[in-house]
Amino acid sequence: MRELTIDQENPLGPLEVNYWGDQKNQHTIIFADGDGSDKNSAIGTFNLLHKKTTDTNILAFSYRKPQKNDCYLCKSIEDLSTLTTYAEQNFAPNKITIIATSAGAYPTTYLAVSSVHNKSIDKIMYLDPADYLIHSDDDHSFDMSWAGPENYPIEKPTVAKLLNKIDTDIKIDVVNFMLRNRDIDGYVPFEKRHLDHPDKFARLNNDMVKAFYENTPEKNRGNYIEDHQLPHAFERDGDLEKNRERIVELILTCLE
Repeated sequence: MRELTIDQENPLGPLEVNYWGDQKNQHTIIFADGDGSDKNSAIGTFNLLHKKTTDTNILAFSYRKPQKNDCYLCKSIEDLSTLTTYAEQNFAPNKITIIATSAGAYPTTYLAVSSVHNKSIDKIMYLDPADYLIHSDDDHSFDMSWAGPENYPIEKPTVAKLLNKIDTDIKIDVVNFMLRNRDIDGYVPFEKRHLDHPDKFARLNNDMVKAFYENTPEKNRGNYIEDHQLPHAFERDGDLEKNRERIVELILTCLE
């Protein structure tokens, strides 16, 4: 593993990236992590994935911290687009897979329906994605006040519903973690977590996750898998070694 620093004229500073692979490799995986994580959270997972893949680059990054009153998720779209552009310019430009978990689904979905990278992204793999409200197709603001399984599904526009606008041949895989965090041994209480809230964390219900698959056009649907082993916060909760092995197994299944 190496570290990359992608410099840009941005008040938030450069993008810090963990990198596995070689420029000659023909396939690139970009990992869009969730809220409260950083690029180092997934090192164990991608060390293992790197050992089990060939001809593949892996890029995992930290979202830059927004300025006060800025939208964290809005900045995540910019960060993911920056990293995708870097991969297009420095690696094989036409075979990029984005793996998104939790809040990482937000920027990933915007890239899926955008014309900016639609010739380079060939697959998106959602690992227990989180849905968010949007006010319009062009508005990157969000509202988490509805978060909670008792309020889903909802009629308002959400990020998952944007997927029905895909007009390329990109393939969408969705892995639905059927096990909720609080049901496992080794659950980390919310008061010991950074940025987590008791009424919002471990809130993802299975209908919310499945919505990402159901809103994908038929021609773009890849794998839909229901997993009964992994908690939502697989990088923090439970047996981390077993979690990593299972995540890598699922990724390899979807890449076949």
